[in-house]
Amino acid sequence: MAPHRLWVLIGKKLSGEITALELDELTQLLNNDFAEFPLQELEDMWKQPVSSGERADHNVAAERSWRRLEGTLDKDQDDSKQPDRRVVSWFKRPFWLSSAAVVLVLAGILFHADLFDLTPPKNNQITAPDRGTSKVILPDGTSVWLNAKSHLTYKSDFGKKIREVKLQGEAYFDVAEDAQHPFIVRTSTINLKVLGTAFNVRSYPDERVTEAALVRGKVRISLLDNEDKEIVLKPSEKLTVNNAIVRDGKKSAGLNDPPLMTVTYVQKAPQDSLPYEALWLENTLAFNNENFEQIAKRMSAWYNVTMSIRNPNLKSVKMSGKFKDESVESALKALQLVADFDYQIEGRHIEIR
Repeated sequence: MAPHRLWVLIGKKLSGEITALELDELTQLLNNDFAEFPLQELEDMWKQPVSSGERADHNVAAERSWRRLEGTLDKDQDDSKQPDRRVVSWFKRPFWLSSAAVVLVLAGILFHADLFDLTPPKNNQITAPDRGTSKVILPDGTSVWLNAKSHLTYKSDFGKKIREVKLQGEAYFDVAEDAQHPFIVRTSTINLKVLGTAFNVRSYPDERVTEAALVRGKVRISLLDNEDKEIVLKPSEKLTVNNAIVRDGKKSAGLNDPPLMTVTYVQKAPQDSLPYEALWLENTLAFNNENFEQIAKRMSAWYNVTMSIRNPNLKSVKMSGKFKDESVESALKALQLVADFDYQIEGRHIEIR
């Protein structure tokens, strides 16, 4: 009944017959069940002048649509013990004299033109395995690679009005160009808006920073709590955002914490085809001048283990490295060449001290 009730309320609103209580009901329906309903487009359409020929075509389509709608409404009223006689009475009036006229014409126009679907869009989610990557091609042709333990969510109506996805974890996007439909990536701290480009985003919930690295094209980035201010990244630039300030509500960074935002350049070795930030696409764990605390998180996800650093002085030690086929123990031994630490492996947990 909800879609039909929506039509009735819209008809009353556009014809000026709606009451305050009915307006509240309409608002609730639009906010809760029909958030994508194009009410503004309907109002604009209703205000436009229509020629006699166009009106005749619309009335024919409207009459067919109204018969289907009225049949369902009548059935609902028969099932009710106390039918709304006032509503029934205006159904019987000439349709051009009441809000029924609005419902008739708009239902005919919209259903005839197939301009929208009242079915609420469903969420589609892709999840990468605990150790490995996944690739998905979105309906617009955009290619997305997901790193381990990452989740990508998009609605079933993706691309109809906007191209929008939500990301938790790390992903590399190669976005198909479409000037009419910007591509938007939402994370827990930043939003990215692009037209056609390639970039890497890392936004795991348990990490202290969110990173966005641009490979080609251009991307506009805004903070979750301040979308009016945008940062435009150019190719080979990288934005790092302090999650504690944006996501956790801290007013300022701690003494040893990174600042709110920093823009640097991505690092790329001459022999590599991709920057360090995206080498995971080639099954390579890479980090450049990162602190040990962040490296431990990357290694935990890469090798599907847990790591804890007992010595707080080790957390800020910065190191660089690339590992492809090495085991976690081989990687730790390589890091011991540049940092003074010991480790102990117990099952899938590694303690660094």
